[in-house]
Amino acid sequence: MCLIIIVISSMITKEQVQPFVEEWLANDIDPETRKEVETLFAEGKYDYLHSILSDRMTFGTAGLRGPIKAGFMCMNELTILQAAQGLIMEILKSVPESKKKGIVIGYDARNKSTRFAEITAACASSKGMKVYLFSKIVPTPMVPFGVTHFGAAAGVMVTASHNPSTDNGYKVYWHTGVQIISPVDKNIQKSIMENLKPWFKDIDSVVKEGKDAGLITDPEDEVWKSYFETIRAKLCRFPADNSKENCKVKIGYSAMHGVGYRHAMEALRAFGFDVESTVVPIKEQVMPDGSFPTSDKPNPEERSNMEYGTAKLDAMKSGAVVHFANDPDADRIAVAEKRADGTWRYFHGNEIGALIGQWMYDLACEKFPEEVGKGKWAMVNSTVSSKFLRTICSALDVRFAETLTGFKWIGTECQRLEDDEGMRALYGFEESIGYMCSDVVRDKDGISACAVIAEIANHLYRQGKTLDGWYEELSKKLGYHIIDNGYVTLTEMKLMGNVFHNLRFGEDGGRISSIAGSKIIGVRDQTSPFDCDTSRPDGKTILPTGSGQMITFTLDCGIVLTLRASGTEPKLKWYSEVIGAPGQETEELRATLKKVMDYVHETLIGPFTK
Repeated sequence: MCLIIIVISSMITKEQVQPFVEEWLANDIDPETRKEVETLFAEGKYDYLHSILSDRMTFGTAGLRGPIKAGFMCMNELTILQAAQGLIMEILKSVPESKKKGIVIGYDARNKSTRFAEITAACASSKGMKVYLFSKIVPTPMVPFGVTHFGAAAGVMVTASHNPSTDNGYKVYWHTGVQIISPVDKNIQKSIMENLKPWFKDIDSVVKEGKDAGLITDPEDEVWKSYFETIRAKLCRFPADNSKENCKVKIGYSAMHGVGYRHAMEALRAFGFDVESTVVPIKEQVMPDGSFPTSDKPNPEERSNMEYGTAKLDAMKSGAVVHFANDPDADRIAVAEKRADGTWRYFHGNEIGALIGQWMYDLACEKFPEEVGKGKWAMVNSTVSSKFLRTICSALDVRFAETLTGFKWIGTECQRLEDDEGMRALYGFEESIGYMCSDVVRDKDGISACAVIAEIANHLYRQGKTLDGWYEELSKKLGYHIIDNGYVTLTEMKLMGNVFHNLRFGEDGGRISSIAGSKIIGVRDQTSPFDCDTSRPDGKTILPTGSGQMITFTLDCGIVLTLRASGTEPKLKWYSEVIGAPGQETEELRATLKKVMDYVHETLIGPFTK
């Protein structure tokens, strides 16, 4: 018996990859990534080079996001230069007077964020465009706020939010202050492909020229002052009650190694809080650090990250009764509250979303008493978020609207309601701890939300109540909304098609009519070409449809179930919620939801994912 060992060499030859390497080296502006590619080529890493050089990232509605490495498929100085060139040319083409209006550019504390922002500023100023380039790291909401404050043509925020430290991203806001949607993304991508050759290679010189010419200026002080004045004027209800003498809450705070601490503290001060006596910072996490030393997944949605903070608060015997955590770019916020027995209650984003919704209605009644009951107010959340906000809106006679997942859709819908229908969009949220309070920012904003939630907590504690108690009070009054959300990772993407084929056609070729004995009374299919909504007279969904798989079932037992395919990874996600009548016991509702979801996993999903 002999053992035969076969060594498989690179599948890609030197000749196949060489043109891509030559293109990269002819254009790259960063000595580090040039050396990276040269070394890989010399070492014969042709397969890997082909994977990062033979194709390129596509600019979408989420902009760009990916690992910081050499290659057209990654985030680096060359791909950002090419993206910025395409973006600037599209702005000049599409937005009237864009040179004068300018562009707002911000960045977080991640590796390369500052450099990517400078590259964008250089591209804009080189075409004679006014540039508002922040001189310090900022939370993401400061960019869309800056766009509307200055009436700018667009905004760019360099951030990868809660992605791992190895990543970075590039998010674009249009002149409305809302994240871009299609077809703007497609137009930018086309423009990028038409402007691949670098306009220049010495970024520092171009930035200096822009500053010397007065084209590149620092908006830090002006935006900072205006933002905090605005949130105080529009969102603060009880500044005197929040003062050191009257405040009844102590707040733990984490920035998840991001940019939120400085701005969150100033937001609390704007609301009248004495930060020094009220806030207990988690010192290991409040200072910016793009390596995220305490978490490889710096997302406060992850329970472990919130538990890190609450454990620190307990160890310090801090006296904190609530704990807030912004994500690294501070556009989202998670909340926990200490119970009487010393344990912590970790709120779901849907729960805080409902509480802020009720609060924003109460605030509007005080700010705009002449509009109460006039049908001028609206609130918005994504279709995969809880229907509790819909229930609240129904009880208060406020217009409720749903959108696709993502704040680009929520912000766009709020803008549409105001521009086209003369409505006042009071609030928008999505279950992934994103909250938009009034029109301060047309995007999720974890800084203003931090101050709003702090004021809600203090107002309740001054009455001897708690956040948990108020949520229970609203649930008893309006009906409990119990949620079961999650996902399953598929081994092959083709299995996703199997699942959704079964959901649409079942075994007999017709749509399924019931789930676990509960009759399906409504179906919304947002996947082209199946787009439909049986609850509407014309049978068509009013939400945008596309190639992404997404179906929502409404059952006669009070359950709303949405299944959708992740757009970025092989995950099948589900969002289920049972909605009870006022006074209905939770045990009954939980049993109903469990019965349905057990059937979903065992019969509708399980057999088709293997």
